[in-house]
Amino acid sequence: MNTTTAHPREFPPILTTEQVAELTGLNRSWFDRARKGGFGPPFLHITSRIIRYERDVVLDWCREHATR
Repeated sequence: MNTTTAHPREFPPILTTEQVAELTGLNRSWFDRARKGGFGPPFLHITSRIIRYERDVVLDWCREHATR
């Protein structure tokens, strides 16, 4: 698990999997499994090898899945 103190708005609007992992504090491999399993945040499938995430969509997804 990654611990970052960067504010979410310091990240660009379109993120790589590594950036999403840093933003959320989850492991990159979690996002790889989540994409394949269909349970992670929505992503953009640019090409067969290029995956990107929209920062604001990821933040919304995190809020929706937060335990209260």
